[in-house]
Amino acid sequence: MSTVLNISRHAFRRMHERVGLGRRAASRNAQRAWHLGQNIKRIKRPDRWVLANMPAETSECVDLRYGNFYYIFEKSVGEIVLVTVIPVKEESYA
Repeated sequence: MSTVLNISRHAFRRMHERVGLGRRAASRNAQRAWHLGQNIKRIKRPDRWVLANMPAETSECVDLRYGNFYYIFEKSVGEIVLVTVIPVKEESYA
C-alpha cells in the first residue's frame, strides 16, 4: 500500500500566499519538502515561535524545514497531509 501526500485547503492557501505557487507547483513542492526537508528537531537553532506553537508530541505531526519555510505534515494510515506552511524568521538563519 502506497502512501498518498495531500495538501489541505489551508496549506494550499498559505503556499499560494507565502511562496507564490499554483496548485501543481504546490504539489511538487510539498513532495520535495517531504522527501528532502530537514527535521526541525535536528536544526541547531530552530525558530522558537514554531516549536512553541506545535501540537503535542502525541500527535502524528512531522515538522520539516525546506528552503526558507517550515512544512507541517500530519501522518495517518496510508495518507500524509500538508497542514500548513510557515516562513522562517530572519533571526533563525544563523
